[in-house]
Amino acid sequence: MDAVHDRYPYRALVYPGAGHGVGTFPFLPEGTVDPNSSGNTESLGGNRAATAAAEERGWPKVLALLAGTQR
Repeated sequence: MDAVHDRYPYRALVYPGAGHGVGTFPFLPEGTVDPNSSGNTESLGGNRAATAAAEERGWPKVLALLAGTQR
């Protein structure tokens, strides 16, 4: 985002052990695989415990960004 001079604020949130499913809403049951349109499953990486913990810790940061109070 720096390279393209994006004008919106952003922050990378990195949680070891969490998979790509961490970018969804928190507190929903999540797996470590996701079905795709062809009926196959795709690995999201990580493990359920780490992904759930990352969602819980990251969600308030997402809300703060959307509210304009990001720190």
